[in-house]
Amino acid sequence: AERPQFKKSRSRRVRASDTLRMSFREGIAAHKLRSFLTMMGIVFGIAAVIAMTAITEGGKQQQLDQIRQIGMNNIQVRDLGLEGARLLRVRRISPYGLSLSDMQEIDEHIQGVGAMTAWKEIKAEIRYQDQVVDDANTLGITGDFQSVVNFYVGNGRFLNGQDEKQFRRVCVLGTEVVRKLKLPAEPIGEVLIL
Repeated sequence: AERPQFKKSRSRRVRASDTLRMSFREGIAAHKLRSFLTMMGIVFGIAAVIAMTAITEGGKQQQLDQIRQIGMNNIQVRDLGLEGARLLRVRRISPYGLSLSDMQEIDEHIQGVGAMTAWKEIKAEIRYQDQVVDDANTLGITGDFQSVVNFYVGNGRFLNGQDEKQFRRVCVLGTEVVRKLKLPAEPIGEVLIL
C-alpha cells in the first residue's frame, strides 16, 4: 500500500500580536460593560489587599513600639498585694516581703542584668504653701529607674545615685501635680511638704 502524498502547504503561524488583536476585538471591545466591571473588580481587590496589608503592618508596628517602650527584656518582681488575714499569714513566714537586699542578691547572683530598679508606690498628700494635693501617686525609687522604665524629665534633672547616698531632699514632679499646686513655671528649688 502506498502512502498518500500530501502537498506541502505553507502554514501560517499565529503570532502574539494576532492573538492580542483578536482578544481585544472579540472579548474586550465586544463586551464593554463586562470588561469594565471585571477591571473594577480587579482594581478594588488589589486596593483591598494593599489596604489590609497596610493596616496589619501599622498595627504590628504600633504593638512593637509599645513593647519597646516598656522594654522587651524587662522582668518585674512584685509583691502579692495581700490584705487582712492572708497578709498576716505570709508575714509570719517572711516578715520583710520584698526588700532592697533581694535586689542586691539578684545583682550578685544573676549575670547579664543590664539595669535594675526598685520602687514603692504610695498615695501621699503634697503641700506647697496653701495648696494641697490629697492623693498624689508617689514613688520612692532606687537604682536605674529612668533607664528601666524609659522615663524622661521635661525640666530640670532626674534623681541620681548621689541624691540617694546623701539623702538629699529632692523630688521630680509630674505636670499634673505642678498644675494643681500652682507652682511657678520653674519650680526648681521650691519647698514642698510630702
